[in-house]
Formats: sequence, structure tokens, C-alpha cells
Amino acid sequence: MAFMVLTFQTHSTEAVNKDGAVLLSLLDKFTAPPKFFSTWNSSDKYPCHWKGVTCHPHHTVRILDLSESQLSGTLSSGICGLHNLKELDLSFNNLSGTIPSELGNCTELESLDLSNNYLHGQIPAQLGSIKNLRVLSTYDNFLSGSIPLSIFGLPLLQVIYLSTNNLTGEIPSNVGNLTHLSKLWLGENLLVGEIPFSITNCEHLTELFVHENMLIGELPQSLGRLSKLQNLHVTSNKLRGHIPKSLGDCTNLIEVELSNNSFSGEIPWEFGKCSNLTIFSATQNQFTGRIPSSLGSLHRLTQLYLNQNLLSGAIPAELGNCSLLEELSLHTNKLEGLIPPELGQLGRLQILFLSDNSFIGSIPPQLFRARSLRGLYLYNNSLTGSISPKICNLTQLHYLYLEENQLSGPIPAELGNCSLLEGLSFRTNLLEGFIPPDLGRLEHLQGLYLNNNRLTGSIPPEIVQCQSLTNLSLGHNNLSGVIPW
Repeated sequence: MAFMVLTFQTHSTEAVNKDGAVLLSLLDKFTAPPKFFSTWNSSDKYPCHWKGVTCHPHHTVRILDLSESQLSGTLSSGICGLHNLKELDLSFNNLSGTIPSELGNCTELESLDLSNNYLHGQIPAQLGSIKNLRVLSTYDNFLSGSIPLSIFGLPLLQVIYLSTNNLTGEIPSNVGNLTHLSKLWLGENLLVGEIPFSITNCEHLTELFVHENMLIGELPQSLGRLSKLQNLHVTSNKLRGHIPKSLGDCTNLIEVELSNNSFSGEIPWEFGKCSNLTIFSATQNQFTGRIPSSLGSLHRLTQLYLNQNLLSGAIPAELGNCSLLEELSLHTNKLEGLIPPELGQLGRLQILFLSDNSFIGSIPPQLFRARSLRGLYLYNNSLTGSISPKICNLTQLHYLYLEENQLSGPIPAELGNCSLLEGLSFRTNLLEGFIPPDLGRLEHLQGLYLNNNRLTGSIPPEIVQCQSLTNLSLGHNNLSGVIPW
């Protein structure tokens, strides 16, 4: 699409009021698609019908919304000539350059949104002069330097979106002064230091995103004071210590993401009181002890990820009460005992990942009632018994990985009914008998791994009908005959 640079000379603004003249002067800095500013007519008396402009009753500009307008160029400091401007939204454009410090003169601004551009440099400390500011959004840019203390001194701020930049330094310790703050996004930066204890004074906080930084220390033990908190994301930092039991008092929690840190101790039983919780992710930490049976009270839970920890004991049967659960990942722990048949009650379950543990006994046939299963990963355990023909009930299955167990008996011919299978691995078990010709019906199968078993007979020629097959491993069996390719 061809772009054009729109410029306006001073003599062209004689008919329009002062705010209109200010707006036209801004266009000297912008490059825009043709016709975008076709409604910005210098012969108009007021700019109130121009695209992106909303006025006060007295014809001065109240809102300038040029978001998603394919603008490029830089932001002019002259914008503060709009003395009654309340909202400025230039988000989702291609603006570059720095944020002018003169924006601090836009004293009537209540909302400033510069997110999703190519801005660089520091956040001007002068923005701390905009005493009425309620929303500050500069996420997804290339801003650097520390967060100015003056920003966190603005008494009316409700929303701070600074994620996905290159910000350094610590989270300002005066964050607790923001008693009206509801949303704080600082994720995906280069922040260091601890999460300030004073954050527990932000009693209206609903969203706290500080993921993917380099934060250290522990979570404030009094986080439970944030009774309105809905989203807590601290993934991928260097946090340690125990999870505060007081988080169980945050009964409005919807998402808790603690993964990829160095948290230790037990997962608090008190999480079971968070009845609105839908996502609980605590992977790649050093949690020990048992999985709390209280998690079975979370009837809105859709995703539970506790993999790659040091958890022990059995899977609580109560998890079968989480009727909305879609993904359950407990792999790479020290879990043991039987796989609870109650998991078969999870009618919406799509992913069950229990590999790399010490489970024993047979695969409970009740699992094959979970007909939404797309991925069943039970490899590297000590499972015994045979593979039930009822596995053909899982018609949505894409991946079935049962390798490195002690499963015996034949490979069920009924697997040929699982027409969506892409990956099938039974390697390193004690399976015997023939390779079922029915596997040739699996036209989407890409990987078939049956090596290191006790299979006999010939390789069925029907296998060549698996036209998507790129990986086939049949070695270390007692197969005979010719390879059918």
C-alpha cells in the first residue's frame, strides 16, 4: 500500500479553531495512508467531526484516538497545545523516536496509550506531573531505563501497562502509594530486585503481571490482603521461598502462574479455597510434598500444570471432581501409586501428561471414557498389564505415548479406529504377538515406535498405507520376513 506524507502550511489553518490548528500541525510529523486524514479539513470551523477526534461541548478536543491507523513518524511535543485533552490513544501504529518529556505539560490527561509501537529511550519522569492520569500504557515498545519514581507517585493511577520493553532497575518501592491501582503489567522486561512489600497496600489490584524478568526474593507473605486479585503471573523469574498460604484468601483468583522459578516447600492446601481458579501453573520449581486434595474443590479449573517438581505420593482421586479440566500435567515428579480411575470422569480432558514418575499397576480402563483426550502421555513409569482394546473409544486421540513401562500382551487391533493418531509409541515394554495390520488405516500417523519389545511375525504390508509416516522404529523384536517398502 502506498503511503504519503501529509503536510499543512500555517496559512491553511486560518478557518479552524485553535485546537484544529494544533491537530493539523501534528501531521507534519506523521506519515499516513492516503485518505486517512481526508476528514481533517482546515476550512472547518471546529475539528469535532474529524476522524479520531471527540470534542467537549464547547468544541475543544477531549479525545484523540488514532489507534490502529498505520501511522509512522514521531510524536510531536506540540500535542499539549490541546489544553483540554483527556485521552490520547496512538496505540498499534508504527511510531518511532522517543516519548517527548513535554507530554508532562498535558496536565488534563487522564489516559495515555502509546502501546505497540517502536518507541525507544526512557519513560520521561515528567509524566509524573500529570496529576489526573488514570491510565498509562506503553507496553510492547523498546523503552529502556528505569521506571521513574514520579510515575508511581500519581495518586489516581488505576492502570499501568509497561510490559514487553527493555526496562531495567527495580520495581519502585512506592508502588504502595497507588491505592487506586487495579492493573499492573511489568512483565517481559529486565527488572531486578524484589517485589516490594508495599504492593499489598494496593487493595484494588486485580492484575499483577511481573513475569519474565529477573526478580529475586520471596513473594510478600501478606499477598492475601489483595482480596480482589484475579491474575497473578510471576513466571520465569528467580523467585524462591514458600508460597504464602494467605493466597487462599484471594478467593477471586482466576489465573495463578508461578512456573520457572525456585519456589520450594509444599503447595498450600489453601489454594482449594480459590473457587474461581481456572488456570494454576507451578511447573519447573522445587515443590515437595503431596498434591493437595483440596484442589479437587476447584470446579472451574481448566488447566493444572505441576510438572517438573519434586512432588511425591499419589495423585488425589479428588481431581476427578474438576469436571471442567482440559489439561492435567504432572510429569517429571516423584509421584507413585496407581493412576486414579476417577480421572476418567473428566469428560473435557484433552491432555493427560503423567510421564516420568513411578506409577504402578495397570492403565485404568476408566480413562478410556475421557473421549475428548487428544494426548495421553504415560511413558517412563512402572505400569503393568495389557493395553485394553477399549482404547479405541478415544477417537480424538492424536498422541499415545506408553513407552518405557512393563506393559505386556498384544497390541490391540482396535487402535486402527483411532484415525487421528499422529504419534504412537510403545517402545521398551514387554509386548508380544503380531503387529496389527489395522494400523495401516492410520493415514495421519507420522511416528510409530514399537522397538524393544517381544513382537513376532512379519511386518504387515498394510503399514505402507500410512502415507504420513516419516519415523518407524521396529528394532529389537523377533520380527521376520521382508520390509514392505
